[in-house]
Amino acid sequence: MRKRAGLWLCSLLWMLLAVNGTSAQTFGDIAPDHPAYRAVEDLAAKGLVLGYPDGRFLGSRSLTRYEMAALVQRILAHLGRTPGTQGPPGPRGERGEPGAPGLSPEDAARIRQLVETFKVELAVMGADLKQAQERLGRLETDVKSLQSRTDTLGTDVRNLKNTRFSGYIQARSVWDQASRTGTAFTENFEVDPATGEIRKVVRPGAVTNRNTFFVRRARLKVVHAAGKSSALTLQLDAGEDRVSLRDAYIDLSHILLPGGQLTIGQFKSPFGFEIGQSSSDREFPERTAMVRALFPGERDRGIKFTAPVSRRLAFTAGIFNGVPTNDRTFTFQDNNTHKDWVLRLAGASRSVSAGVSGYIGKNAVQVAGAQSYRNVTKNRLGADIQWASGENALRGEYMAGKDAAIRSQGFYVQYNRLLGVRNTLAFRYDEWDPDKDKPYNKLRTLGVAWLYLFDPLTRLTFACEHPDTETAPGATDPRDDRFTFQVQRKF
Repeated sequence: MRKRAGLWLCSLLWMLLAVNGTSAQTFGDIAPDHPAYRAVEDLAAKGLVLGYPDGRFLGSRSLTRYEMAALVQRILAHLGRTPGTQGPPGPRGERGEPGAPGLSPEDAARIRQLVETFKVELAVMGADLKQAQERLGRLETDVKSLQSRTDTLGTDVRNLKNTRFSGYIQARSVWDQASRTGTAFTENFEVDPATGEIRKVVRPGAVTNRNTFFVRRARLKVVHAAGKSSALTLQLDAGEDRVSLRDAYIDLSHILLPGGQLTIGQFKSPFGFEIGQSSSDREFPERTAMVRALFPGERDRGIKFTAPVSRRLAFTAGIFNGVPTNDRTFTFQDNNTHKDWVLRLAGASRSVSAGVSGYIGKNAVQVAGAQSYRNVTKNRLGADIQWASGENALRGEYMAGKDAAIRSQGFYVQYNRLLGVRNTLAFRYDEWDPDKDKPYNKLRTLGVAWLYLFDPLTRLTFACEHPDTETAPGATDPRDDRFTFQVQRKF
């Protein structure tokens, strides 16, 4: 039966060759002088024989039933093709040679017999083809979904590459000579609602013990810059059992002047050197007394513009609310209608940098005995200089302030000495006079700190500070030396 089917199949193929002639497709293992060369090439051109993936025909190899069924399937598809829409008739030409005979009833019967013979294989092939098409459709859907996820992932990766996370934790242990067990107490006189008598009430106040372990700072900073024209900065602090907003501002670059930058939001006041220095870089645990008094919290809300004057000189001008960010009464609002100005001019050379700063503003104070406020003067003036050469670094800064009629001033001098790669010794003298017109109120602090670089991201600090409070004759300077051990880890 298989031999007879093969003869019928051969006769059909020859008949199809006679119906249409097409361009040849060359198989590498059939020589042009082979008797079947033309027939094989024409069948291949019609898509009835495909050969093998390596480009050979393998004409001497016997066909399997599935290969014969595949051939029958392609013959049926070829015979089932319908011609396209007939166009308008052209001019009548000369009579040509007689054409090949069409499909006879006997040929149709042979095709039906072939289909009957290979109906199992054709059914299996049809099912396999349908399954393959379904799998291909699902694969195309999966590929499209994967491409969509890949595009989303690419966007996320680009955003992540444009975003930089950093921060640090400062875990600290403090021993303070002025510490006492318990708390301070406050005394008030209140009316007893039951008897109407006036009585004295004593309540606990601030904690007087400062010998403790605590987390001084736990900072998380995020900077996002998608290009060179703008950037966003956000910094939070979760130290000392509270979460607070430290920085939240936007930088706009190339504004007004070449190299000009506009900053708006909440950020450090552009005054002096120590205010702008990061707490993670500072050698001593806290800033000097004059900075803590004149610029509590170091930050303000406003807008500033910075631009270079020359290659080594730059100026900054800013307008601010003038209310410290740690103010508990006016937390997110200005306490007066006046805005404060900050100006700074700074320059740097190879080993020396210096700057001068000015602050002109107003502050609202409550009128004694009245439910109203009035504006008073709030001015600041400062100068700073820093020098570094090899293992040595020296810096100094001076500030003067005027709040209403109170004039204050302070300064510090600090020397750092690098010992090898891991060790640094720092010495600082800090003096603060909260009221120049009053005697016996200066605070002088002498500090020494040893910093050890445990690894590139971890630093250990041992600091000792000796405050010396100026007292009137006969009074005693309080014992309030302070020792700090701190471990800081950046990321």
